[in-house]
Amino acid sequence: NLVLTYRVTSRTLAFFISPISGALMFFSYPLLALWLHSTRAAQVAFVPLSILAFPNMLNAVMQIPLALQIASGLTKIGVWTNTIGVVLLLPMMWAGISVFGLAGAGLMWAIFNLFYYLFIPWILHQRVMLGQHHLWIWVDTIPFFLLALIVFAAFAWLSFSWDNEWKVFLSIPLGGIV
Repeated sequence: NLVLTYRVTSRTLAFFISPISGALMFFSYPLLALWLHSTRAAQVAFVPLSILAFPNMLNAVMQIPLALQIASGLTKIGVWTNTIGVVLLLPMMWAGISVFGLAGAGLMWAIFNLFYYLFIPWILHQRVMLGQHHLWIWVDTIPFFLLALIVFAAFAWLSFSWDNEWKVFLSIPLGGIV
């Protein structure tokens, strides 16, 4: 059944990408400091990385509807999305960077991808997989996003009171397991 395959694939992708994004959103500073061996570089990059993890999570789950669009011959949706994206994102990025620096670019990318996530599947599901839109949003993707955000936010909140940085790193895989 095509509908079942679409929904299970969407859920599977959301299941795997959400904890990774949650870890990057809430633990970007210690992860960057460990990876780059530089607290200075981590200090500069952790806010943009924390912001960018969210829209990239949305963008990742959008690959399944994109594959459905292409397989259904609805390439116009992608062409229009990319055209509107270029027209809107260039001034949005310029404004965001001008006001907030690199974090502003991440914020603009987050806003664009939030609208992309909310509207493009809605348009697609009016043409293909009728009646699946609310299920795709509320059953197949958002529960995984929310669970990852809640769990990693809780572990981040708990880890800030810990005195040892390795305890912080232990909370990352524990959050992924939960």
